[in-house]
Amino acid sequence: MSKYQTITTEDQSPSLVLTNTLQISEAMHSTRGAFSESIYIYGQAIEAALEKKWPLNVLSLGLGLGYNEILTIAYYLKSQESSLNLLSFESNSELIDSFESWILNKPDKFLLYPAYEQILQLTSDRLSIDAHDIKERLAQGLSSGAIKLSMALDANTSFQLQYNVILFDAFSEKMNADLWNENFLTDFLEKACSPKCIFSTYAAKGALSRSLKKAGFVLEQKPGFKGKRQSTFAVRDPLI
Repeated sequence: MSKYQTITTEDQSPSLVLTNTLQISEAMHSTRGAFSESIYIYGQAIEAALEKKWPLNVLSLGLGLGYNEILTIAYYLKSQESSLNLLSFESNSELIDSFESWILNKPDKFLLYPAYEQILQLTSDRLSIDAHDIKERLAQGLSSGAIKLSMALDANTSFQLQYNVILFDAFSEKMNADLWNENFLTDFLEKACSPKCIFSTYAAKGALSRSLKKAGFVLEQKPGFKGKRQSTFAVRDPLI
């Protein structure tokens, strides 16, 4: 885990800082509050899909410390939905191994378990869902295949399902330009998104907006987290 450094953000929740091969460093979340940002950008998207009574088929890009995965399960349990599919992508295999090992109560090789436990408890407190139930459902999902942790997303990735919630938490364009390329985004939206779909990300970029509009999404005005000018929240719903 030498490329990562654990930090504490302003709301006292953890994040990771990555330094890439070009020695460019970037935090995985806003330093003004990792948990608060995750709720604002991604939790609200999951909640909106549940309010529409859509089946909970979620694609999460950027596992990191598992914020969106833990939140997805908590919202799922709170809603008492009967079905769940969660596909999560992460380019770093150590982060996948660490998160999966924590869920399955295996030895902690990467010293990230305290961060996972803190995120789990924050989520439990916020949504009033027992922490043990959230972690148990994560384990059940891994065992049944309802939750899949996958390596990096790229242009050649194929999908067995289409998803109605896209949590696009990729690193910025300076860290991973390919994932913000307009051609990639257009192809990704065509392959991965169900006819009814919510797309949410912390970023607001011209290429992303154009790709979403081309795919039939309507962009809603949503300010960025804690003073950031803008984020992206887009909905495709043929019935509206």
